[in-house]
Amino acid sequence: MGQVCNKASKELGLRKVNEVVNAEPNISGCTWTPGSGQVRVLMTCLDYKETEQPLTATADGKNIKVLLEACGVTEITYLENLECTKDNVGYYLETVIDACEEGDFFIYYYSGHGTQVPDKDGDEEDGKDEALCLVDGDTGQIGYGTVMIDDDFCDIVTNALAEKPGLPCLIITDCCHSGTIADTTDAGWDGLQVVAFSGCTDEQTSGDTGKGGIMTASLLYAIDQLQGEGKTDYTVAELYNYTLDNDDLEFASAQDISISASPNFAPNMMPWPLIPKKEWSAPTV
Repeated sequence: MGQVCNKASKELGLRKVNEVVNAEPNISGCTWTPGSGQVRVLMTCLDYKETEQPLTATADGKNIKVLLEACGVTEITYLENLECTKDNVGYYLETVIDACEEGDFFIYYYSGHGTQVPDKDGDEEDGKDEALCLVDGDTGQIGYGTVMIDDDFCDIVTNALAEKPGLPCLIITDCCHSGTIADTTDAGWDGLQVVAFSGCTDEQTSGDTGKGGIMTASLLYAIDQLQGEGKTDYTVAELYNYTLDNDDLEFASAQDISISASPNFAPNMMPWPLIPKKEWSAPTV
């Protein structure tokens, strides 16, 4: 049986909003070690050129793919624009996780719009479900029927991960209203090794620089900075803290980048999986 998210059990896991986390490594709590298997990545990036609210999210996709190449990652599934339908994203979440073998690491990266819609089952205190703004594959338009709400995203990912015991999962959502899209603090994620980066809180919007999102840029600057300091291994927690610093230094943005982890897990327990193996530098925004 798969797992089912239960938001009534909120805050069982860690969640920090624009606040540094404990970065003292405790990686014995993670089953993955660098070099032990494949890093498999699913990316969905949307520019919404067919709508009245376009973005530059595929620039984020390009920049992340350059980083992945520098890190030696070859198992990349990339969807952009009209490919990013609810059915496609659900299918590839299940398919890529199912392809993971013992010793692998799974990353889901999303850059695009996020939104809030009326809560469909009464499990949200504010009466709103957070959602990824996916599109109609023919028209490129966004509608209530095209978005993937947090409940559905949670069910798809937890059910797939439940079939892959010990598979670490990193979720990065650079979009508006993204604070609890993954809702990893829920009881449904218990027993899983999951950390989620969010571009902002549920109530906030995330900035687009014209060359991609602020959170993604801050994250890439952080990797560059750690590389410049000669660090070749560090945890997700340390990278998150550096990302906050770079957001403040480079953008001074109003959005509050946040991080969460599944119950009984923490960001300092997960090694950061994307360490450049050759010359690489963050793109200038």
